[in-house]
Order: sequence, then C-alpha cells, then structure tokens
Amino acid sequence: MRITHRYILLHLAQIFFSIFFILFFISSVILLIRIATVTFIIKMNFVEFFLLYFYSMPIMLFFVLPVTFFVASVATLANLSKEYELPVLFSLGFAPRSLFRIFAPLCFLLSVILLVFSFVLIPTSNELYRSFLNQKKQNLNLNLEATDFAQKLGSWLVYIGEKDGENYKDVVLFSNNSLQQETFIIADAIELQSNRNALEILIFKGSVFLNNLSHIGKIDYEKIINRIAFSAESGHLDFIEYWKKIGDATIEVVDNETHMRKNEGKKVLRNCATYLLVSLFPLISLALIPLLGVMHPRFAHSYTYVFVIGIIGVFYGCVHVVATYSPLVGIVPMLLLWACGSYLLYRRKIAKFF
Repeated sequence: MRITHRYILLHLAQIFFSIFFILFFISSVILLIRIATVTFIIKMNFVEFFLLYFYSMPIMLFFVLPVTFFVASVATLANLSKEYELPVLFSLGFAPRSLFRIFAPLCFLLSVILLVFSFVLIPTSNELYRSFLNQKKQNLNLNLEATDFAQKLGSWLVYIGEKDGENYKDVVLFSNNSLQQETFIIADAIELQSNRNALEILIFKGSVFLNNLSHIGKIDYEKIINRIAFSAESGHLDFIEYWKKIGDATIEVVDNETHMRKNEGKKVLRNCATYLLVSLFPLISLALIPLLGVMHPRFAHSYTYVFVIGIIGVFYGCVHVVATYSPLVGIVPMLLLWACGSYLLYRRKIAKFF
C-alpha cells in the first residue's frame, strides 16, 4: 500500500510542477504588465520594479496554487485510469476510498498554507506595495508627461498641456471622490511639493467647477492648495487591524468620511469571503478528485479537462456571487453545499462501481 501511495504521489508531483510553472509564467507576465503601468506615473529603477513584483507574488500564488493542485490531482488519476493502472489496482483490492488517504493530507496542508497567505501575507504585502508607491510620490518621483491622458495623482485625474522640467502648465484636474459631488479644475499651472506624509498640489490661477446633484457651480481663484495624504506608516501593517475594518461595513453614513470608511469595510468583507472560500477549495473539493479522475477507459469516454474547467469556473463564479451579494451569511451554506454535493456525486458515480 505504501508503494502504491508513493507511486501516485510521484505522478502527482510531475504533473503539478509542469502545470504550476506554466501558470506561474503566464501570471507573472500579466503581473509585470500591470506593474509596468505604474511607471507611467512613478519613476523607478530596475530593482524597484522587481520589488513591486515581489510584493505582488502572494496574491498571485494564492490563486495559482489551488487551481494547479486541483487540475494536477484530477489529471494524475485520469492518466492512471487511461493506462489501466487504477482499474488493475481496484481489481486487486485497492478501494477508491484509499485515494482520500493520499489526497486528504495534501488538501489540508494546502488549505492551511492558503489561509496563511490570504489572512497574513496578502494584507501585509499589499500595504508594502501601497507604502512603496506613496513614498515615491512623497519624494516627488513622479513621471507626469504632457498630453498624456489617464494620469492619476491620488483621487485626481490629471491632464498636462505643457511641461518644462518640473513646471506644469495648462493643467486640468478631475475628481469624483466626493459623496455627492464631482470637481473639475482648470489651472494655468501647478506646482508639486512634499509636506510630511502628504503631497501638496499648488494650483495657480483658474476656475473650479462643482457638479452637485442639483446644480453646477463655478469659482474663479488665484491659488489653491490641494493636499493628497499618504499612509503615515512605512509598510508596517498589523494585519489584524486590517481585518478589523470589516466592522466599518455596517456603520451609518453621515458624511464623506464615513462613506469612505463604509466602502472600505465592504471591500475588506468581500475580500474576507473570497479568501476564505478559495482557501478551503482544496478541502471541500476533495471528493471531486476521484469523481473526475477515476474511470474505466473501456466503458467511459474521458472528458476530464472539460469537467475540470467547468468545475473551476462554477466555483469561482459562486465565490464572486457570495462575496458580492452575501459575504456574511453565504459562506457556510456554500461550503456545505459544495462539500456535500461533491461527496454525494462521488458515492453515486465512483464508490458504487469500483
């Protein structure tokens, strides 16, 4: 029995690493393209570029690892079934339930690792990522260019008509970060200054247009100081404090500050639901591994990869629905339905015949 377990695990390792490196490479390319867009606004060197890549790795690995493991596990059993090795083992007394003894410890270990990633490493790495960008902005390491669209400073979209060194002329700024108001500023020139944990935008001579729900107002000015605050911390985030923001999801909105806190709390709550469900995916999908991988090639056609893609798509679709519309009460029902449904299908399709 021990030799059989080692044999199956060896096949699993070969398929797992081959799939993992492919998905890791594809995800890395996408991630590098995403980070490259940051250089449109912020100046950074080669080392700093890959530092941001390092900060982004936990979230990438969090989504790559469970998919890779599930696909590799099913593919391992499917390949052994096609080669008639599993049917022979079953005929010699190797019961399908013995497969749970092989995959259950791996699923449990992977779920624990994913929980550590999701509730400890990802919030910390995200804060390090944001703090790094804030520090670059605070040091005025900006890469604003003339005539380029979609350049962003904090919550402001910025368009620059002319640039002379660090002098910006014919500038347009737009923000809709307010609760019930959009702000549109036309300026002859702006000047950027660093002030403690904030970037100050000095806006010279122009007009401000305020679009409320009821009317549009215009104010002419000679000089405005707009302050964009950054995090006062230097990337030392207590992840417990991050998850405490969930409590803000239920606060009453009375002003713009509470509106922003409530939105942040809802975002953290959605992240919590998503991370928890994805972390437990290997465990609750344990019965799906033999269900999709075990078959007798003489009597069944292999649609393994079609079913695998379908199962993964359905699961992540359900995660999105639960996290968006019912993050508090939807987690437990989804976990129970997915785990029980998988096991009942296994009992009906696999345990009954092998």
